[in-house]
Amino acid sequence: MSEENQNNLEKKKSSNPFAKGWNDFVSGIKDGFQSFQKGLEDQTKKNLEQWEQNKEKVDQFFHGMKNNWENQVSRWQKDFEQAQIKNEDSWNKTVNQMREDVEKWQEKTRKDWKDGVREINKWGARAYLRFLLYTIPVIIILIVIFSIIGPYLPTP
Repeated sequence: MSEENQNNLEKKKSSNPFAKGWNDFVSGIKDGFQSFQKGLEDQTKKNLEQWEQNKEKVDQFFHGMKNNWENQVSRWQKDFEQAQIKNEDSWNKTVNQMREDVEKWQEKTRKDWKDGVREINKWGARAYLRFLLYTIPVIIILIVIFSIIGPYLPTP
């Protein structure tokens, strides 16, 4: 008896093109949403991995900068001690060299900082665009669905 009921139900479903179309439409949206969700999860996972990589790069940058600074200070200390022994001309020469070293170090640090920030900004922009790429089609589909079924919804 249950097989007969199922056959009758299937005949009713297949004979009603609106119901069949609606069911196909709903299953298409469901499949699309699942695909979107999986893509978004994959992208989020990838973005988190990139975030960790960039975090390590920034940490390495600051660690390297600290080591460079400590090395430079120790060199300056040695230079300073030696310069105290020498005459005024050699002292002025050492001061000028130290200024040049500081300017070179500052320029290198600025360049490294700009490169690091540029890399982080590129990553953030790519992540933002990918998020938009996945969400805009879903929003458009939802707007179309609500505009189609909106007139048929009961009003309070």
